[in-house]
Amino acid sequence: MGCGGRGLVPVLMAQPSEHGLAMLGCMLAAMTVDFGRTASDYGRYRAGFPNTMFDRLSQYGVGTRGQRVVDVGTGTGTVARGFALRGCDVVGVDPSEELVGEARRLDREAAVNVDYRIARAEETGLGDGSVDVYAAGQCWHWFDRPSAAAEARRVLAWKARSSSDTSTGFHLAATSSKPPSS
Repeated sequence: MGCGGRGLVPVLMAQPSEHGLAMLGCMLAAMTVDFGRTASDYGRYRAGFPNTMFDRLSQYGVGTRGQRVVDVGTGTGTVARGFALRGCDVVGVDPSEELVGEARRLDREAAVNVDYRIARAEETGLGDGSVDVYAAGQCWHWFDRPSAAAEARRVLAWKARSSSDTSTGFHLAATSSKPPSS
């Protein structure tokens, strides 16, 4: 059962019905999530994405040298760093200053450069048509998905293909760095 609407989450209600069955319902999410409070733990223990994922994407022309990539919900920058190590021009977007600080520290250790910005996936602050690849690693479920998808369409240079890998939680909207031939 979907709960459609921002801030609503499906929950198993603790109140049994007259038949002794728990009810599935929707309620306003009362919790506030602040990943910044655990930024150092994320930086130390959070596993990144395997090189094979980036290798597979490059076989499809995604994440190749010179492409402009935005990694939304970048956190400690594992996806952003992976693309940057392959020669992409990468912007990492996250609302947490603490997580972005960890991302910058890890980038220095990896000798890689990513342009990080404090913003949300739904409002990146990037220009229209300014990126070739829009990536979200294990974070899409935290976004206002319709707004984030609209932002992806706005910032992508060409609307070509999208992909989702449920085993890794990696979501991608990618485009060719060249317009489609007529």
